[in-house]
Amino acid sequence: FILNIIPTTMISGFAEGEILQVLFVAVLFGFALMKQGDRARSVHLLVEEASHVMFGIIAIVMKAAPIGAFGAMAVTVGRYGIGTLGNLIGLVATFYLTAVAFVILVLGVVAAIARFNIFRFLFYIRGELL
Repeated sequence: FILNIIPTTMISGFAEGEILQVLFVAVLFGFALMKQGDRARSVHLLVEEASHVMFGIIAIVMKAAPIGAFGAMAVTVGRYGIGTLGNLIGLVATFYLTAVAFVILVLGVVAAIARFNIFRFLFYIRGELL
């Protein structure tokens, strides 16, 4: 396990889909970039601009995802019938109930220990949640 963290080359983790190796190379790159200071300012700006482009691509994919999900549901309903939507509704309801229970119970306890109200915090971040 430990030896599998180290990739054979700097890009082999990317090519082979080894997330742990990619993470290791990214952390090393970040430390090396930080250590260089002002000499690496141009590389830092390049990475920052590339990250803005990547987040732009992710935003486009996230906006198109509901269309793909609708298409997948349409194929499933067309192939197996309308009854499959009941299972999907149950799955979504279970997810939301579990998420609400986690926020109220687990995060509520953590918030109480930290001495702030979880509901006031949720009200404060409501824009990000919706």
